Amino acid sequence: MPGPDRPKMPEQQIACSICRKEIPLSSALTPQGAEYIEYFCGIECYEEFMAEQKASESNVSDIPGAPGVPSAPGKSGEPGK
Repeated sequence: MPGPDRPKMPEQQIACSICRKEIPLSSALTPQGAEYIEYFCGIECYEEFMAEQKASESNVSDIPGAPGVPSAPGKSGEPGK
């Protein structure tokens, strides 16, 4: 605990995952359930991140044969189908 003889320790800083602004770790927003941790300086950067994630997911869903996407018609791999 800082006393009159001890200087207060500086708070750890972390960069926002979108704008790279340095923010105190205690103030950072982090999405729950993420596979890895992302830090955001505010709701605007978090919303931009979520929009980018949604756009990248929709790009994957346009690829025939991608996980969760049915194969193109006539491409079942079985003869005569």
